[in-house]
Amino acid sequence: MHSTPHHDLLRHTAMACVPTDPPGPTPGSAPMTDVTPRQPPSGAFSAADLSDRFAWERRDCAVVSLSAACAIPYDKAHALLKQHGREDLKATYGKTISEALGLRYQSMSRGVCRPTAARFIRENPQGRFIVFVTGHFFALVDGVHVDAHASLYRPRARLWGYWQIPSVPAP
Repeated sequence: MHSTPHHDLLRHTAMACVPTDPPGPTPGSAPMTDVTPRQPPSGAFSAADLSDRFAWERRDCAVVSLSAACAIPYDKAHALLKQHGREDLKATYGKTISEALGLRYQSMSRGVCRPTAARFIRENPQGRFIVFVTGHFFALVDGVHVDAHASLYRPRARLWGYWQIPSVPAP
């Protein structure tokens, strides 16, 4: 495995990719009552992060999710996943995300009723997650669904699993 500046940023742990945030809800914030896609909190992915260099990219929901969950620029997330095997214009496999983050995928059992996307969002108002539903990844950042492809959001879709991005303790 070759070392690049992008890989060094996240070497062997996702903890390095998460900015230091104070624990708990921000003052004046209200509990989330709806689960419709909306603007992510500051510091996370936004459509403005997409440069003209990546306007041609398709099937990049994993890149967008990694960018949002780790609060890193899209181009760094793109380079990191590419370094771990993602090909341009092609879908990303969960194994690639696990390798890039150095985190284990939390799989939902087939034998139990897997939660819906809407339920998972409601039950996780704090934390950073990359979530996998059939054929699609999205990020969940402190209870906010972050997805550059909002038209793909299916609240009733059952989760197959997720990665939880650990927080970095404040110094």
